Amino acid sequence: MKTVRVTIDPAVPASIAQGRIDPARVDATTEDEIALQQAVDEAETVQDAAKSDRGDSYAVFNKR
Repeated sequence: MKTVRVTIDPAVPASIAQGRIDPARVDATTEDEIALQQAVDEAETVQDAAKSDRGDSYAVFNKR
């Protein structure tokens, strides 16, 4: 997903609503797509935790 930069001016309330979401894409998102993304996110979280754990264990047991 590309990054969209938005300038928000607290004195101009209309600037706050600008650039937050694409309502058409949000409305078109199905429950299956949401479930798939949640599963992918969970798998990445587990992998990141495993990598972190391996790195910490390696450092503890291999100090000289």
